[in-house]
Amino acid sequence: MMGDVRKNGYVLPLGMNSMQKFVDAGFVLKEIVIKEQHNCKSADYWDGRKRNFLMLAHEYIFVLEKSITFPYTPAITEFEIESDAIT
Repeated sequence: MMGDVRKNGYVLPLGMNSMQKFVDAGFVLKEIVIKEQHNCKSADYWDGRKRNFLMLAHEYIFVLEKSITFPYTPAITEFEIESDAIT
């Protein structure tokens, strides 16, 4: 799981930046699961206090797959599966 952080009043999208690093390295993004964040220690601190920002209340789960072309990993293609079914 990966969440974002806030620094000096601005959101740093660590989740999206990390996901992009994987995509740049050749992984294929299959799914993004956005999960509600629970048991955040800082939430108790801000309860009842005045604030001029929204609380970050989610985390990401990235479902990645190794790309067939970069780096090359042999895989069974749909054509090979259909050919085996015919014979």
